[in-house]
Amino acid sequence: MIEHLELRSWRSFDHVEIGFQPGTTFLVAPNGIGKTSLLLGLAWALFGEHSTVDARACVRLGSDHAEASVTLLLPDTARLVIRRTVTVAGKTTVEFTNGHQSIPASTANELLVGQFGAPIDIAARLAVIRGSGKDDGELQLREHLYDAFGVSGLRRSATVAGKLHKEAVAARKKLRTASRTQVANRDQLANAAANLERELEAMADRRVSLSAAVADAIHAQRIATQWQEYDAAVAARADAIAEFLVVAANGGIQGLDIDEVASELRTAIAANQESAEAAQTRQNEARAHALAASTALDLLQAHDPACPTCSRPFHGDELRRALDAQRASRATAQSSIDETAAELVALADLREHLEQLSSRAAELRRMIAEPGQPRPADDPNAIVELAQAALRRHDEHAGSITAEHGSIAARLDDDKALTAAYEAERVAWRREALTQASAAALTATAERLAEEYIEPLSRQVQWRWKMLFGEDGLQLRPDGTIVRVVGDRQLPWNQLSSGEQIWARLVASLLVLRSSTTLPFAWLDEPLEHLDPRARRIVATDLAMSTSSGLPSQLIVTTYEHTLARQLAEDLPNTHLRQINRTDSFELPPRRRDTYDNESSAEHATELRECS
Repeated sequence: MIEHLELRSWRSFDHVEIGFQPGTTFLVAPNGIGKTSLLLGLAWALFGEHSTVDARACVRLGSDHAEASVTLLLPDTARLVIRRTVTVAGKTTVEFTNGHQSIPASTANELLVGQFGAPIDIAARLAVIRGSGKDDGELQLREHLYDAFGVSGLRRSATVAGKLHKEAVAARKKLRTASRTQVANRDQLANAAANLERELEAMADRRVSLSAAVADAIHAQRIATQWQEYDAAVAARADAIAEFLVVAANGGIQGLDIDEVASELRTAIAANQESAEAAQTRQNEARAHALAASTALDLLQAHDPACPTCSRPFHGDELRRALDAQRASRATAQSSIDETAAELVALADLREHLEQLSSRAAELRRMIAEPGQPRPADDPNAIVELAQAALRRHDEHAGSITAEHGSIAARLDDDKALTAAYEAERVAWRREALTQASAAALTATAERLAEEYIEPLSRQVQWRWKMLFGEDGLQLRPDGTIVRVVGDRQLPWNQLSSGEQIWARLVASLLVLRSSTTLPFAWLDEPLEHLDPRARRIVATDLAMSTSSGLPSQLIVTTYEHTLARQLAEDLPNTHLRQINRTDSFELPPRRRDTYDNESSAEHATELRECS
């Protein structure tokens, strides 16, 4: 029995908890309030993916996940709690608790199948019956009915027998075709195949040695390439040295080889350094002379000058001669400064040129390292080509032998099959006859059992249809499908009206539930919609009284027929009324009946009301 349902962030509900009792409970609310949200939440909590509920689409706007939890009261008074969650991204989790102990999903599913007396997917279709134009299509009962009444085993056996019969016929026909073929000389073919196998084994060994020869030739080819690169580098070095000797000679550096030129360059650089130092000394001396002359001129040109040496006054043209002498001295010193500066620049340029030549000489003097392995004596390219050609010829020959061996093997297989066909000729005929008889007998037995066990259900469907609509016509056929017979026509499910589909699904589901499962509950969504007033009262009364006769012991019916549901709750035992006034969070505490009379009361406008 369903004892408790709790939803969080589920469609129109932020949080709702609702408890249930045995018997028939009418959940009453206007359309759009949240009845279907409760149904979808319960169906998904109970049956998960078998409920066909898109749980991701049921996450309340603004929430990152939704949660649905249902508590089942088992016959041994234990409580099985199923709690499922789904995120807005569609990730789902499920937790099963039996009492206060967590159990794995496989154990929980076995427990549910044992309590329901039916597979989970069948239980989901029988226990949750949706109406209001939301029908999930024709009720598929065949496989469940066949399993419940033992027909499935016979049908499976009949199917196997029929398959074996077809195989027997095919084998016999193949035998007749094969018998016209001449049987080959098996011994000769077997000897040829054995010889080819031995030859292939020898060629496999030969290929190993040929592959090794190819690898060795390629290795030698790489070494020869290294020596070719070495020879090219040595020749390029020799050309560069010859060119360098010419350049050095043009610069005045003579030598027979690179070593002599390098030595001459070192000597020239040292001489250049000495010349630069001497020029720098002369320049410094000239600067000193120029400074002394400039100082003397400053003294001579001062007011009332005197001889810088003896400090006596000048007489006559002595001052003029002294000025001319100091000016000449300063000019001579400046000329020396300019000459040495030009000399230092020329020496610096020469030094830079000599150092560049010395650096280049050092590079050219470095020897090129030889390859680490000896120079191959023969042409490695020719050796590689010969080794690869030998391997190709070997593989081509091996391929032709392999093809020949495959052809002989195929002929041997054909001969084996032909021989087996000859030996099985009499067995094939007997097997064909036996399987045909077995398939026919099993099929007839399965059809007889289906008619015998499903026929009472069909009569109940017809009787309840006539009670509601006042005419015959609805049939539950032995194959589990529902049709309506009008005269000599059979109307399929998709040609029934919405009301007829709802009533047909309701009647068939409840009858099948009672006769072939142990499901203790069922939830019906808007089963009274699309029915006229008289039919609504008949159906509602039938639902209110149905739990008193056994399974299911609990029915939950959503409807907007408040007046009818309330009257049934007052008049019939074990019938309850619960009213939903809004989609906000609510609980279901027991309350007095008179609280429902004042529907405009603001105090109770947020509660789900109960009448029992």
